[in-house]
Amino acid sequence: MRRTTWVTISMLMAFALAGCTSDEVKVQRVIKRGIDECKKSKDTFAEVTLFDGKAEVLRVACERPLENVKLVDEFHAKGETGPYTWLVGQDDETDIWVLSGVEWETMRKARRAVRAKDPSEDVMARAKDLLTEAQAKVPESSWIRLKRLDNALEMRSHERAHADDPTSLGDAQTVYADVLAWANDKKRTDVAGRARLAVVQYYRDYENKLRSARDNIGGDDEWIQSLIDQARKDGNDADLAKYTKELEEARAKRPAQIAALKKKVHATHVRLCKEVGGLDPDGIQDADAKQMASSLKGAIDCSPATLAAPKTDPPDGDE
Repeated sequence: MRRTTWVTISMLMAFALAGCTSDEVKVQRVIKRGIDECKKSKDTFAEVTLFDGKAEVLRVACERPLENVKLVDEFHAKGETGPYTWLVGQDDETDIWVLSGVEWETMRKARRAVRAKDPSEDVMARAKDLLTEAQAKVPESSWIRLKRLDNALEMRSHERAHADDPTSLGDAQTVYADVLAWANDKKRTDVAGRARLAVVQYYRDYENKLRSARDNIGGDDEWIQSLIDQARKDGNDADLAKYTKELEEARAKRPAQIAALKKKVHATHVRLCKEVGGLDPDGIQDADAKQMASSLKGAIDCSPATLAAPKTDPPDGDE
Protein backbone atom coordinates (compact mmCIF):
# COMPACT_ATOMS: atom_id res chain seq x y z
CA MET A 1 0.00 0.00 0.00
CA ARG A 2 1.23 3.53 -0.72
CA ARG A 3 2.10 5.73 2.19
CA THR A 4 -0.57 8.31 3.06
CA THR A 5 -0.12 11.71 1.39
CA TRP A 6 -2.25 14.41 3.00
CA VAL A 7 -3.49 17.00 0.56
CA THR A 8 -4.94 20.46 0.79
CA ILE A 9 -8.58 21.32 0.23
CA SER A 10 -7.70 22.83 -3.12
CA MET A 11 -6.13 19.54 -4.24
CA LEU A 12 -9.22 17.59 -3.17
CA MET A 13 -11.35 19.96 -5.22
CA ALA A 14 -9.04 19.38 -8.17
CA PHE A 15 -9.51 15.62 -7.83
CA ALA A 16 -13.26 16.05 -7.74
CA LEU A 17 -13.22 18.21 -10.87
CA ALA A 18 -10.98 15.71 -12.61
CA GLY A 19 -13.49 12.93 -12.16
CA CYS A 20 -12.91 11.46 -8.67
CA THR A 21 -16.56 10.50 -8.50
CA SER A 22 -15.75 7.21 -10.21
CA ASP A 23 -13.15 6.48 -7.52
CA GLU A 24 -15.71 7.25 -4.84
CA VAL A 25 -18.04 4.72 -6.41
CA LYS A 26 -15.25 2.12 -6.42
CA VAL A 27 -14.49 2.88 -2.79
CA GLN A 28 -18.14 2.57 -1.88
CA ARG A 29 -18.32 -0.84 -3.56
CA VAL A 30 -15.26 -2.05 -1.66
CA ILE A 31 -16.76 -1.00 1.67
CA LYS A 32 -20.16 -2.47 0.84
CA ARG A 33 -18.57 -5.84 0.11
CA GLY A 34 -17.06 -5.75 3.60
CA ILE A 35 -20.38 -4.70 5.11
CA ASP A 36 -22.20 -7.52 3.32
CA GLU A 37 -19.65 -10.01 4.64
CA CYS A 38 -20.21 -8.62 8.13
CA LYS A 39 -24.00 -8.88 7.87
CA LYS A 40 -23.81 -12.55 6.84
CA SER A 41 -22.00 -13.49 10.04
CA LYS A 42 -23.94 -15.04 12.91
CA ASP A 43 -21.30 -14.08 15.45
CA THR A 44 -21.43 -11.05 17.73
CA PHE A 45 -18.18 -9.87 16.18
CA ALA A 46 -18.03 -10.57 12.46
CA GLU A 47 -14.73 -11.35 10.78
CA VAL A 48 -14.25 -9.10 7.76
CA THR A 49 -11.64 -9.84 5.09
CA LEU A 50 -9.03 -7.14 4.57
CA PHE A 51 -6.47 -6.82 1.81
CA ASP A 52 -3.79 -8.28 4.08
CA GLY A 53 -5.63 -9.80 7.03
CA LYS A 54 -8.87 -9.80 8.99
CA ALA A 55 -10.80 -7.34 11.14
CA GLU A 56 -13.45 -8.03 13.77
CA VAL A 57 -16.49 -5.77 13.63
CA LEU A 58 -19.47 -5.63 15.98
CA ARG A 59 -21.99 -7.16 13.63
CA VAL A 60 -24.95 -5.03 14.69
CA ALA A 61 -23.00 -1.91 13.66
CA CYS A 62 -22.96 -3.22 10.10
CA GLU A 63 -26.71 -2.68 9.99
CA ARG A 64 -26.09 1.05 10.16
CA PRO A 65 -26.18 2.92 6.82
CA LEU A 66 -22.91 3.60 5.06
CA GLU A 67 -22.18 7.31 5.37
CA ASN A 68 -19.48 9.91 4.77
CA VAL A 69 -17.72 8.02 2.02
CA LYS A 70 -14.93 10.26 0.79
CA LEU A 71 -11.42 10.37 -0.60
CA VAL A 72 -8.87 11.29 2.02
CA ASP A 73 -6.20 11.80 -0.61
CA GLU A 74 -5.15 10.40 -3.96
CA PHE A 75 -4.61 6.90 -2.63
CA HIS A 76 -6.77 6.63 0.49
CA ALA A 77 -10.49 6.81 1.28
CA LYS A 78 -12.89 6.01 4.08
CA GLY A 79 -16.53 5.60 5.03
CA GLU A 80 -18.51 5.05 8.22
CA THR A 81 -21.15 2.75 9.62
CA GLY A 82 -22.03 4.14 13.01
CA PRO A 83 -18.82 4.53 15.05
CA TYR A 84 -16.78 2.27 12.74
CA THR A 85 -14.50 3.78 10.13
CA TRP A 86 -13.85 1.66 7.03
CA LEU A 87 -10.45 2.40 5.52
CA VAL A 88 -9.78 1.86 1.83
CA GLY A 89 -6.55 2.30 -0.13
CA GLN A 90 -5.10 1.71 -3.58
CA ASP A 91 -2.81 -1.28 -3.89
CA ASP A 92 0.56 0.05 -5.08
CA GLU A 93 1.03 -2.84 -7.51
CA THR A 94 -2.39 -3.12 -9.15
CA ASP A 95 -3.91 0.31 -8.44
CA ILE A 96 -7.06 -1.48 -7.30
CA TRP A 97 -9.02 -0.07 -4.35
CA VAL A 98 -8.98 -2.54 -1.46
CA LEU A 99 -10.25 -2.65 2.13
CA SER A 100 -7.29 -1.99 4.43
CA GLY A 101 -8.92 -1.69 7.86
CA VAL A 102 -12.03 -1.25 10.00
CA GLU A 103 -11.55 0.79 13.16
CA TRP A 104 -13.41 1.86 16.29
CA GLU A 105 -10.87 2.76 18.94
CA THR A 106 -13.32 2.75 21.85
CA MET A 107 -14.43 -0.80 21.11
CA ARG A 108 -10.86 -2.00 20.61
CA LYS A 109 -9.86 -0.67 24.02
CA ALA A 110 -13.06 -1.92 25.68
CA ARG A 111 -12.56 -5.47 24.42
CA ARG A 112 -8.97 -5.46 25.61
CA ALA A 113 -10.11 -4.29 29.07
CA VAL A 114 -12.84 -6.89 29.50
CA ARG A 115 -10.50 -9.67 28.37
CA ALA A 116 -8.05 -8.97 31.19
CA LYS A 117 -7.56 -11.81 33.66
CA ASP A 118 -7.92 -10.81 37.32
CA PRO A 119 -8.43 -7.17 36.32
CA SER A 120 -7.27 -4.43 38.65
CA GLU A 121 -9.64 -1.74 39.88
CA ASP A 122 -8.13 0.67 37.34
CA VAL A 123 -8.78 -1.75 34.47
CA MET A 124 -12.38 -2.31 35.59
CA ALA A 125 -12.95 1.44 35.92
CA ARG A 126 -11.54 1.96 32.44
CA ALA A 127 -13.77 -0.81 31.07
CA LYS A 128 -16.77 0.84 32.73
CA ASP A 129 -16.10 4.17 31.01
CA LEU A 130 -15.33 2.60 27.63
CA LEU A 131 -18.41 0.37 27.64
CA THR A 132 -20.63 3.26 28.71
CA GLU A 133 -19.26 5.31 25.81
CA ALA A 134 -19.72 2.38 23.43
CA GLN A 135 -23.34 1.86 24.51
CA ALA A 136 -24.08 5.51 23.80
CA LYS A 137 -22.76 4.99 20.26
CA VAL A 138 -24.45 1.63 19.61
CA PRO A 139 -27.35 1.29 22.06
CA GLU A 140 -28.82 -1.58 20.02
CA SER A 141 -25.92 -3.89 20.98
CA SER A 142 -26.90 -6.46 23.60
CA TRP A 143 -23.25 -7.53 23.86
CA ILE A 144 -22.22 -4.10 25.13
CA ARG A 145 -25.07 -4.01 27.65
CA LEU A 146 -24.27 -7.47 29.04
CA LYS A 147 -20.56 -6.71 29.22
CA ARG A 148 -21.36 -3.55 31.17
CA LEU A 149 -23.28 -5.71 33.63
CA ASP A 150 -20.50 -8.30 33.90
CA ASN A 151 -17.97 -5.56 34.58
CA ALA A 152 -20.25 -3.85 37.12
CA LEU A 153 -20.72 -7.13 39.00
CA GLU A 154 -16.97 -7.74 38.99
CA MET A 155 -16.42 -4.25 40.40
CA ARG A 156 -19.02 -4.90 43.07
CA SER A 157 -17.30 -8.10 44.17
CA HIS A 158 -14.16 -6.07 44.86
CA GLU A 159 -15.83 -3.25 46.79
CA ARG A 160 -18.60 -4.99 48.77
CA ALA A 161 -16.38 -5.77 51.78
CA HIS A 162 -16.44 -2.05 52.59
CA ALA A 163 -20.09 -1.45 51.66
CA ASP A 164 -22.85 -0.58 54.11
CA ASP A 165 -24.95 -3.36 52.61
CA PRO A 166 -22.56 -5.88 51.00
CA THR A 167 -25.43 -8.16 49.96
CA SER A 168 -26.88 -5.53 47.61
CA LEU A 169 -25.62 -5.01 44.06
CA GLY A 170 -24.60 -1.42 44.74
CA ASP A 171 -23.99 0.55 41.54
CA ALA A 172 -24.36 -2.67 39.54
CA GLN A 173 -28.09 -2.56 40.34
CA THR A 174 -28.53 0.47 38.05
CA VAL A 175 -26.78 -1.28 35.18
CA TYR A 176 -28.83 -4.44 35.79
CA ALA A 177 -32.11 -2.52 35.83
CA ASP A 178 -31.10 -0.75 32.62
CA VAL A 179 -30.44 -4.06 30.85
CA LEU A 180 -33.75 -5.56 31.99
CA ALA A 181 -35.71 -2.44 31.02
CA TRP A 182 -34.12 -2.37 27.57
CA ALA A 183 -34.65 -6.10 27.04
CA ASN A 184 -38.29 -5.79 28.08
CA ASP A 185 -38.83 -2.81 25.78
CA LYS A 186 -37.23 -4.61 22.83
CA LYS A 187 -38.83 -7.95 23.74
CA ARG A 188 -35.38 -9.52 24.00
CA THR A 189 -36.10 -12.37 26.38
CA ASP A 190 -32.69 -13.87 25.67
CA VAL A 191 -30.90 -10.75 26.88
CA ALA A 192 -33.07 -10.53 29.99
CA GLY A 193 -32.39 -14.21 30.71
CA ARG A 194 -28.63 -13.87 30.36
CA ALA A 195 -28.60 -10.75 32.52
CA ARG A 196 -30.56 -12.48 35.27
CA LEU A 197 -28.32 -15.54 34.97
CA ALA A 198 -25.25 -13.33 35.50
CA VAL A 199 -26.78 -11.94 38.71
CA VAL A 200 -27.80 -15.42 39.91
CA GLN A 201 -24.23 -16.63 39.41
CA TYR A 202 -22.91 -13.57 41.21
CA TYR A 203 -25.14 -14.15 44.25
CA ARG A 204 -24.49 -17.90 44.26
CA ASP A 205 -20.73 -17.35 44.28
CA TYR A 206 -21.01 -14.76 47.05
CA GLU A 207 -23.22 -16.98 49.17
CA ASN A 208 -20.79 -19.88 48.78
CA LYS A 209 -17.93 -17.62 49.83
CA LEU A 210 -19.82 -16.47 52.91
CA ARG A 211 -20.75 -20.02 53.88
CA SER A 212 -17.13 -21.11 53.49
CA ALA A 213 -15.98 -18.24 55.70
CA ARG A 214 -18.59 -19.13 58.32
CA ASP A 215 -17.63 -22.81 58.29
CA ASN A 216 -13.94 -21.99 58.67
CA ILE A 217 -14.30 -19.77 61.73
CA GLY A 218 -12.20 -21.39 64.42
CA GLY A 219 -9.94 -23.10 61.91
CA ASP A 220 -6.86 -21.66 63.64
CA ASP A 221 -7.79 -22.97 67.08
CA GLU A 222 -5.85 -26.21 66.73
CA TRP A 223 -2.72 -24.37 65.59
CA ILE A 224 -2.92 -21.84 68.44
CA GLN A 225 -3.53 -24.67 70.90
CA SER A 226 -0.37 -26.39 69.66
CA LEU A 227 1.58 -23.18 70.40
CA ILE A 228 0.08 -23.10 73.88
CA ASP A 229 1.07 -26.73 74.49
CA GLN A 230 4.60 -26.11 73.26
CA ALA A 231 4.96 -23.00 75.43
CA ARG A 232 3.76 -24.97 78.46
CA LYS A 233 6.18 -27.79 77.64
CA ASP A 234 9.06 -25.33 77.27
CA GLY A 235 8.13 -23.47 80.42
CA ASN A 236 7.80 -20.28 78.40
CA ASP A 237 5.35 -18.33 80.54
CA ALA A 238 5.34 -15.26 78.25
CA ASP A 239 4.33 -17.23 75.15
CA LEU A 240 1.92 -19.30 77.20
CA ALA A 241 0.10 -16.18 78.35
CA LYS A 242 0.26 -14.61 74.89
CA TYR A 243 -1.24 -17.54 73.00
CA THR A 244 -3.75 -18.39 75.69
CA LYS A 245 -5.06 -14.82 75.54
CA GLU A 246 -5.19 -14.95 71.73
CA LEU A 247 -7.26 -18.13 71.80
CA GLU A 248 -9.63 -16.83 74.47
CA GLU A 249 -10.20 -13.56 72.58
CA ALA A 250 -10.84 -15.40 69.32
CA ARG A 251 -13.40 -17.65 70.99
CA ALA A 252 -15.07 -14.70 72.68
CA LYS A 253 -15.58 -12.93 69.34
CA ARG A 254 -16.82 -16.06 67.60
CA PRO A 255 -20.55 -15.91 68.46
CA ALA A 256 -20.84 -12.37 67.04
CA GLN A 257 -18.85 -13.32 63.93
CA ILE A 258 -20.99 -16.36 63.28
CA ALA A 259 -24.20 -14.39 63.84
CA ALA A 260 -23.05 -11.66 61.42
CA LEU A 261 -22.14 -14.21 58.75
CA LYS A 262 -25.46 -16.00 59.24
CA LYS A 263 -27.23 -12.70 58.63
CA LYS A 264 -25.23 -12.04 55.45
CA VAL A 265 -25.78 -15.58 54.17
CA HIS A 266 -29.51 -15.27 54.73
CA ALA A 267 -29.80 -11.84 53.09
CA THR A 268 -27.77 -13.06 50.11
CA HIS A 269 -29.86 -16.21 49.80
CA VAL A 270 -33.10 -14.21 49.82
CA ARG A 271 -31.79 -11.98 47.03
CA LEU A 272 -30.52 -15.02 45.14
CA CYS A 273 -33.89 -16.73 45.32
CA LYS A 274 -35.64 -13.61 44.09
CA GLU A 275 -33.50 -13.71 40.95
CA VAL A 276 -33.84 -17.47 40.56
CA GLY A 277 -37.62 -17.06 40.66
CA GLY A 278 -37.51 -14.77 37.64
CA LEU A 279 -34.98 -16.86 35.71
CA ASP A 280 -36.46 -18.48 32.59
CA PRO A 281 -34.02 -20.95 30.99
CA ASP A 282 -36.36 -21.46 28.02
CA GLY A 283 -35.96 -17.83 27.01
CA ILE A 284 -32.18 -18.15 26.68
CA GLN A 285 -30.87 -18.98 23.22
CA ASP A 286 -27.26 -19.91 23.94
CA ALA A 287 -27.14 -23.65 24.68
CA ASP A 288 -24.48 -23.45 27.40
CA ALA A 289 -26.15 -20.52 29.14
CA LYS A 290 -29.54 -22.28 28.92
CA GLN A 291 -28.09 -25.41 30.51
CA MET A 292 -26.44 -23.40 33.27
CA ALA A 293 -29.67 -21.54 34.00
CA SER A 294 -31.64 -24.78 34.11
CA SER A 295 -29.09 -26.42 36.42
CA LEU A 296 -29.02 -23.50 38.84
CA LYS A 297 -32.78 -23.16 38.92
CA GLY A 298 -33.08 -26.81 39.85
CA ALA A 299 -30.18 -26.91 42.31
CA ILE A 300 -30.79 -23.81 44.43
CA ASP A 301 -33.12 -24.51 47.35
CA CYS A 302 -35.57 -21.65 47.76
CA SER A 303 -38.02 -23.43 50.02
CA PRO A 304 -39.71 -21.43 52.82
CA ALA A 305 -37.37 -23.02 55.36
CA THR A 306 -34.27 -21.61 53.64
CA LEU A 307 -35.85 -18.16 53.36
CA ALA A 308 -36.76 -17.98 57.05
CA ALA A 309 -34.62 -15.70 59.18
CA PRO A 310 -31.75 -17.56 60.91
CA LYS A 311 -31.89 -18.30 64.60
CA THR A 312 -29.79 -16.00 66.73
CA ASP A 313 -29.27 -18.19 69.82
CA PRO A 314 -26.85 -19.67 70.47
CA PRO A 315 -24.78 -19.42 67.27
CA ASP A 316 -22.79 -22.55 66.60
CA GLY A 317 -21.92 -22.29 62.91
CA ASP A 318 -25.06 -24.08 61.68
CA GLU A 319 -28.21 -22.51 60.28
